[in-house]
Amino acid sequence: MAHETEDRRVRKTKKQLRSALTTLLLEKDISRITVRDVADRADVNRGTFYAHYSDVYDLLRQLEDDLLTHLDEVGRRHDARQSDGKSFLYLTDLFTLTGEYSDIYYTLYCRSGDSEFQEKIFNRLKYQYLYEFLAVCAGRESEKLDYCASFIVAGMCTLAKVWIENGMREPPEEMARLGGDFVMHGVEMLQ
Repeated sequence: MAHETEDRRVRKTKKQLRSALTTLLLEKDISRITVRDVADRADVNRGTFYAHYSDVYDLLRQLEDDLLTHLDEVGRRHDARQSDGKSFLYLTDLFTLTGEYSDIYYTLYCRSGDSEFQEKIFNRLKYQYLYEFLAVCAGRESEKLDYCASFIVAGMCTLAKVWIENGMREPPEEMARLGGDFVMHGVEMLQ
């Protein structure tokens, strides 16, 4: 029982630190954020911060890695060749993940100047599922496939950004249907 309580406290503390960092990143550049800033904003002492992270950059790197790991898990759960082009289960999982990580996604992808992280997200979205899905739907390798995939990913990322900015009122399933309709219009262009 003590182990469960400790794990719960650790999760709560990490969530507080995550929230503190993402909030601070909306206010100033990472190079101007100190451990004291994050600890004060999270209402923990610096020793607690250092029990989990070596510095602010370590916290940021772990947040990015955690999101990318979950994004990879979503990609592994879905096979583009098995999609019916109507239920958009992959997109539902993506919007669910976006909702769970909205603070990180919004701060680091939509508002940050971290182009390396943005490129990692963009390429994972483009190549882990969508590229193959479009190739299967188009029935051949189209010279337009790369353009279409890039356009769709950019649109989906913007759709997710606006969804977050509007308070994520719609459920992930509804956003997936909306995004899926956009994708299917791209498929029509490839055919």
